[in-house]
Amino acid sequence: MKSTKGVCVIICTFNGEMRLEKTLNHLAQQDFTNLLECELIVVDNNSSDNTRQIALENWNNYSLTWTSFKVIEEHQPGLSFARQKGIDEANYEYIIFCDDDNWLDKNYVETAFNIISGDPKIAALGGQSTATASIAIPDWFEGSKSNYAVGQQADETGDVTSREFLWGSGIVIRKSIYQLAYLQFPSLLTGRKGQTLSAGEDSEMCLRFMIMGYRLYYSDQLKFQHFISEERLTPQYNDNLRVGFVQAYEILKLYSAFYHVHFSPLKRKLALMIKAILKKILSKPLLGEEKLNLYTLLGWEYEHMDKNFRLIKAFAKSTPENQ
Repeated sequence: MKSTKGVCVIICTFNGEMRLEKTLNHLAQQDFTNLLECELIVVDNNSSDNTRQIALENWNNYSLTWTSFKVIEEHQPGLSFARQKGIDEANYEYIIFCDDDNWLDKNYVETAFNIISGDPKIAALGGQSTATASIAIPDWFEGSKSNYAVGQQADETGDVTSREFLWGSGIVIRKSIYQLAYLQFPSLLTGRKGQTLSAGEDSEMCLRFMIMGYRLYYSDQLKFQHFISEERLTPQYNDNLRVGFVQAYEILKLYSAFYHVHFSPLKRKLALMIKAILKKILSKPLLGEEKLNLYTLLGWEYEHMDKNFRLIKAFAKSTPENQ
């Protein structure tokens, strides 16, 4: 049986035949200073084009001994299902989710392994990206590049747990922690389904890791190019991305409330309670976020509790950190 001390690169793709060639080419050019066990898994997520054939043909052009390669299928549409399929097939503990338009720098895999394997409290690791396209990148893109997972995720290398999220593009995680995070509680945010847009699934994953007591980390040594197709470089597409983020926020704020209640210093918890009590005395209504934080802190039933709130509450209580 293979050792779990290695890296599995997972590419989840839907109709990616036109994008995979350069993505695979950059992976084939990975450099290693030390022997490292690796595997590459392409998850074909219900594609209607020749994704599988193109992926196999492209990879067969390289004579590589440092990694195994296979293409598997996940017929259930949705990024979360594709990722879970890849995780289930992975032989190694450290996972890199590489989008089919991410061109990883030649030392990305080894650098990711060295960082995450060196600190058992890091559950997720992210890097920085630059945009590349087949057309001139429009002027408006600079102000919206974070919507496309482009740029630096922090000013410097280090702990970014307070940020509460990392981009899914190029993210590095631990298989064992991911499995625990989703074993009893499936994702509440389904991610991309074919050509449809939704958002927040990567943030949900990071918040679950945080509630479990782990940290998020950023390294400016992890670099990749993010290819942005022409049809995505439009104001309308950018607006659609923002709508997806807004919709996801309604669920993500519940995760955030649980995290801050469980991990905030006692001083902050007391401040939340005093503020709420004073508002009640002054007959001032609590704002939605204030009410949510207070009810979570005191363990009360949230007045407008819905299914998502109940599931997140159950997840928070189920983690070893909170038992």
